[in-house]
Amino acid sequence: MKWFPQRHVDVVSANPDSKALDQLIEAAYRQTLARFESEVESGNRDSTAELADYRRQRRDYASLLRSGRIPEEAHALAEKLLQTHNLSVEGAFRFEFEQNLTRMLIRLYDAFASHTEKRHGNR
Repeated sequence: MKWFPQRHVDVVSANPDSKALDQLIEAAYRQTLARFESEVESGNRDSTAELADYRRQRRDYASLLRSGRIPEEAHALAEKLLQTHNLSVEGAFRFEFEQNLTRMLIRLYDAFASHTEKRHGNR
């Protein structure tokens, strides 16, 4: 599965700086959110239990990010993104990459919660 357009991969490969990684993460975020919106529209995501879970997960992620720790999912996602496209990110740079991925995951949880609330009203 492609997480983002090839041009973002080329940008990161040619110039692996924070701005390029931010663009890569933003592209992954937008693509994932578009998939989620499609699921919401098709009726495949409409459980109020999901909303409570999104809120809990978001709090957990935000707490981990504040403490300087990175959620396991961000490590796994970083591995997948980097291996899929033969990219190498070392040390502190990798930590920054994973922090950005964690922020992306928090934004996704916020977006999921917002869509679920719209779908069910404010329950």
